[in-house]
Amino acid sequence: MQAKKKIDEKSKLDVRTLIKATKETNKRINHPNAKYNSLGKITCTVCGIQIKSEIAWKPHILSRTHLAVGVHNLNKQSNVSTVDNVKKVVDSINTIDPVIEEVPVQSEASTKTEKKEIVPEGFFDDPHKDAQVRKVPFKDKITEELEMFKKEMISLDKEFIEMTEKDEENTVTERKIEEIEVQISKWQKLNELEKRKEEITSRVAGSKRTKMDKDPRENKHESSSSDEDFTEMTNFRRKAFRY
Repeated sequence: MQAKKKIDEKSKLDVRTLIKATKETNKRINHPNAKYNSLGKITCTVCGIQIKSEIAWKPHILSRTHLAVGVHNLNKQSNVSTVDNVKKVVDSINTIDPVIEEVPVQSEASTKTEKKEIVPEGFFDDPHKDAQVRKVPFKDKITEELEMFKKEMISLDKEFIEMTEKDEENTVTERKIEEIEVQISKWQKLNELEKRKEEITSRVAGSKRTKMDKDPRENKHESSSSDEDFTEMTNFRRKAFRY
């Protein structure tokens, strides 16, 4: 009986360890668009929406609403950067002081080289013309940012699938833990019933030996009483296994 009790206590400790490990799976989100407030609630800085929990973060950033807001912000940012470039060019022109100098005669090749070095990126509003003058391949910033955004979404999609698989594994583990706890509870009830049965059996046997020399009618009555106790104990055991 002591060995069974030690096994039950060890099983309880293992179950508690598994439950603690399962609870520690929910970790803080480390993402540039995720922000925590003083209460520990997570918020999406792109959409301005408060997320219920860390588990709901991945589905949110893969949702159509989040993607649409992200594309809108990229387009808006591109337009703002174009206006800023124009303002910079105008300001640079206004700040140039007119200076009359003797212009030496230079070859056409050297003139083109100097123009290539002097013209800054974003000098012209037309990005195609700007790239042509600077003799560099044309790169559409919006297209590049959209491609990077798509790659990030693909990566997040893979992470979401992996997270879903982990959540399913955690759910199965929690169910197994619950089943183990139920089995432990049933074993404890069974051990208690076994102890009560042994106590009743030893009590009946002891009283039987002390009354063997008395009235046979009392022995008969004691025998029937012990049978009733045993029947009651058996019924109690069956009821216990129904839970």
